[in-house]
Amino acid sequence: MILLMSGWVYLKSIPLALLQFFLWPHLICAQLPERLERCLPYPTLAQEISAMNEETNPRHQQSPEIKRTIISVKFSPETQLPQPLRSQILRLIKYQQFYDDSESAWLEELQEVGIKGLLQDSGYFRPKVKADAHFIDGKLRNRRYSLTLHIEKGWQYRLGEISFVNVRENEAFAFPTSDLREHIHLRRGELFNVSKIRNGIEEIYKLYATKGYVDMVPEPDIQKADDGGPINLVMKLDQGKQYQVGKVEFLGLNEKTQNQLAPELKPGDVFNRNLVDEILKRNKPLLPPDASWKDVSVHRNNKEGTVDIRFDFWTCSRLEY
Repeated sequence: MILLMSGWVYLKSIPLALLQFFLWPHLICAQLPERLERCLPYPTLAQEISAMNEETNPRHQQSPEIKRTIISVKFSPETQLPQPLRSQILRLIKYQQFYDDSESAWLEELQEVGIKGLLQDSGYFRPKVKADAHFIDGKLRNRRYSLTLHIEKGWQYRLGEISFVNVRENEAFAFPTSDLREHIHLRRGELFNVSKIRNGIEEIYKLYATKGYVDMVPEPDIQKADDGGPINLVMKLDQGKQYQVGKVEFLGLNEKTQNQLAPELKPGDVFNRNLVDEILKRNKPLLPPDASWKDVSVHRNNKEGTVDIRFDFWTCSRLEY
């Protein structure tokens, strides 16, 4: 009886062993870089799960997006806008394609992103926009509308002062405030332009990333008067920790090429994110033709204040099936 039981247990374990044998390569490859996944003759487990989700996800079973064409636009009688601004809004709508399968999402995008964005770039910081769409005709995937725009532009503001505050008291700025100010391309007295402010904040973030401050958080504080007076902008910066380069790895390259690239990112140096871009751009002849940021992994160690960088350039020719 004991032998039979032992044999039964042994036979029962065979299917489990076979299952592990077939699943093991998939489990390993589930974490492979995208470059290697494209080389495999079979899908990874992660790819199979993704494909199953796409098949069962109701979002993929919906009808295609509907093209919505605007054939006429008019402003409501109470709308008071300068003629040049009206012309800009009309051009914006005329040259924009609207694709959506919802009755309201495309209108909300037009109101909040398109028209309101244009007004905010013209000094009207708090406009109110409402677009009424009137269906005219069309088929299921192509419909035509006329629009009536209701716009309250509000006060038109100009820029006052821009100042910078370090939220960490008694900590010096990594850059002179005069240098930070130069990245916001808007002068005192000019019409307040939200896009220029947003672009300036992005430039300041990139500037900080060149000195290892990859966690820097900017918080713009808008201080405006209700009577249309100038808007003062206070930029509150949390610089965060300054990171240094930790371990640098180059995979899939010969030793000579690795030695050529390694000096550009030295462990212990202040981490400069732009150097990764420069390595990919300047060394194209040495790298695979499709080398990009997809082949780069950056791991931050907040406790140690280091950044480990891995360039993974393994190619399909490296694999043996």
